Amino acid sequence: MKYALKLTEDKKEKERVEIMPVFDFNNAPEEKKEVVCTYTTFSSNEKTTSAEKPILVLDNKKRQWKHHSSGKFTNPTKATTFEFEEEDGTVTADILKIDSRFVSLLKWLGENHINVRLSGENTENGYAVYKIRETAAGGVTKLSAEDGFLQFMIERLFQSDAPDERITDENLDEMGDDMKLTSIQSITDFMTCAGSTLPDNIRLWARRNLAVARSSEVSQEERQKLQEIDHIMGNMMSVLHDQNATADALRKRFPSRNDLKLIHAIPFSSDRKYSGAVFEGRGTYLMGAAQFLFPEGNEELLEHCSSYAQEGYRILVLAHSEQETKGTERPTGLEPLGLFLITDVIREEAPDTLAFFDSQGVDLKVISGDDPVTVSAIAKKAGLKNANHYIDATTIKTPEEMQRAVAECSVFGRVTPQQKKQMVQALQSQKHTVAMTGDGVNDVLALKEADCSIAMAAGSDAAKNIANVVLLDSNFGAMPHIVNQGRRVVNNIRSAASMFLIKTIFSVLLALITIFFGDAYPFEPIQMSLISACAVGIPTFLLTQENNYNKIDHTFLRHVFMNAFPAAVTITGCVFTIMLVCQNVYHSNVMLNTACVLVTGWNYMSALRTVYSPLNTYRKVIIYGMQFAFFISAVVLQKLLTLGSLEFGMIILVFVLMTFSPILIETITEWIRRIYEKSLDKEDKDRGFFVRFLERVQK
Repeated sequence: MKYALKLTEDKKEKERVEIMPVFDFNNAPEEKKEVVCTYTTFSSNEKTTSAEKPILVLDNKKRQWKHHSSGKFTNPTKATTFEFEEEDGTVTADILKIDSRFVSLLKWLGENHINVRLSGENTENGYAVYKIRETAAGGVTKLSAEDGFLQFMIERLFQSDAPDERITDENLDEMGDDMKLTSIQSITDFMTCAGSTLPDNIRLWARRNLAVARSSEVSQEERQKLQEIDHIMGNMMSVLHDQNATADALRKRFPSRNDLKLIHAIPFSSDRKYSGAVFEGRGTYLMGAAQFLFPEGNEELLEHCSSYAQEGYRILVLAHSEQETKGTERPTGLEPLGLFLITDVIREEAPDTLAFFDSQGVDLKVISGDDPVTVSAIAKKAGLKNANHYIDATTIKTPEEMQRAVAECSVFGRVTPQQKKQMVQALQSQKHTVAMTGDGVNDVLALKEADCSIAMAAGSDAAKNIANVVLLDSNFGAMPHIVNQGRRVVNNIRSAASMFLIKTIFSVLLALITIFFGDAYPFEPIQMSLISACAVGIPTFLLTQENNYNKIDHTFLRHVFMNAFPAAVTITGCVFTIMLVCQNVYHSNVMLNTACVLVTGWNYMSALRTVYSPLNTYRKVIIYGMQFAFFISAVVLQKLLTLGSLEFGMIILVFVLMTFSPILIETITEWIRRIYEKSLDKEDKDRGFFVRFLERVQK
């Protein structure tokens, strides 16, 4: 195969055609200009940069430059300036100092008119630049693999030492002539010899430039064939109405044309893995995966596709047959015409997002309809753990094989929509909670089956309508924030629910005591309002605003019950004790109310400390503040709350209960937790009554 067109799928800026970066080989003579050198060089062997250790210094006497400023270098051998792109136009600044290691690099940036963004600080000596990034249109940093070459060169220069000033340019020419890469063949030989020692970004950059350079050496016949491919693709894009990222990229690369008479179109199918069109008098043109267009095998074609797939390209094959097929089946006599190489630009935040989920114990699976080798290469660049463990889904034939595949592999290629659903079901059968992310119609079955389905706003309406979550910016990097917010809500509700359950259990138990013992209820309604406000309402409201991102352990009801039950029983016991003493000794309802309010309020505060442990500064301020507010309100609003004084004996009793009941709450809570943890260590059949009771309650 001689013809390969490169496209780019940019998930950040949707899909677009990538213009291959090449050097400017224009040798047109320029007007002679007087050389004005404003800079001096300084020797440095520093490995890192800062404002104190800059790459270069620019003149800032006339204007103080922004921390991030965009523009272009002019060639330091012709005009030693940097052109800033300001709101009021282009403003130039003289270059004062340059690290001697970077002179050639800045010259190259100037000669090739590369737009860059400088990061620096204004100092007494000038604007000290310590970072240089290539920019896209509008001055926005690319922050992607596109400026990988520049960043690689800067890193290599930092690893080098200052050049020996005794070596002149003439000596360099004499010493280096034999090593110059002066031809396409020499560049190819260099890449072949270097092999895998070259970084991925440099190898990709070299291949792109080599492809463009080779285009100047193709014959006239080959050029005509390339034009014919453009012609056919333009007509195919006008009749194919597939709505997906790949189709959008192809439409941008090949403008629509309507000069061929269409017989019928073959829309893309996830099962067939190809699309096409039949034109009158021209035969059938199909575009899709090589393995599906040529299932009988084509060694030369498959070898080309495999080599590109290992570098992370997705490959589409354009094939032709003279036969005018009437259906969607492959015609006979298919011959490959060309390859379309599609790259996925990995978002800058992708590695951090994957690392976050890995740190949280989430087992990530990448599912795609593309070649598993390609998907694996892209996943590896994105930082996916176990990206080398991939499988071609076409080889999975039985449910047992699917169970084994989802347990062992992390990357799946050539997956059909039905297989995506089967994968979700297989993971669920292995006791996993499954979240599924997708954006197309072919993801709907899996999204519907998953425990949590996530769709992209830029995806199909079918996917968005069925999803539990829709990412409005179509950025998976938002998922860590979504997960944390979900955890915050669940964790805070769980803690608040414990406090409300304490009140519920306590009220029920106290009501039963008053019914069976025939005593009056020991609280006035307004007294319970004070306790509820200071111990439940206000603190739980304030504490639910806390950013609690702790991992959820799927024991919501168990956690709530184990926190609430000890406190509720202890509070009920304390109130019952006071009722017995007042009934048999003091016979005073006011004293009963007062003692019960004080002890109950104090114990509720103790329950707050237990439920919200461990205590941080924010929690301590809220809890201790509520304790202070409770006792101040009891004193200031004594008449309103119908509270009275206590006799000495009752004071002693209240003091004892307030001292030991918090200890009792913590002791009972810890005892219940230990019993539960021991029960979890046993086999399911040997689990005790306590665990089985909690599990039944939860169900």
